[in-house]
Amino acid sequence: MTSRVRSGEYRYPIIVQRKKAAAVQDAFGQVDEAVASNWETYCSRRAKKETLPGNEPVVGDQAQPVFGHRLVVRADGETKGITPLMRVSWEGRLLNIQSVELQGYRLQEVLLICREQ
Repeated sequence: MTSRVRSGEYRYPIIVQRKKAAAVQDAFGQVDEAVASNWETYCSRRAKKETLPGNEPVVGDQAQPVFGHRLVVRADGETKGITPLMRVSWEGRLLNIQSVELQGYRLQEVLLICREQ
């Protein structure tokens, strides 16, 4: 039995970004990941998306909501090179990649587990 990839499931456009090699450093010599100019586009794809259950850890007597997302893109030469050091830009939101895994019949999909910044 074969598993088919259905094109209609990949409806969300995403941009995978990586840090620039010549990223701007702050006064302490650290790269500020919040600065958009420190990131460049690695690849653009369409993805399946599923929202994971969130939680609210307490930080300094305040609940901070944390939302997770499961994104699946078709595997190709570029998407197989995605690492947890990259991030995803989706609908104006920035998602930090927590893990990357090949999945599916003949490893035809790349699963990204992400958390919102």
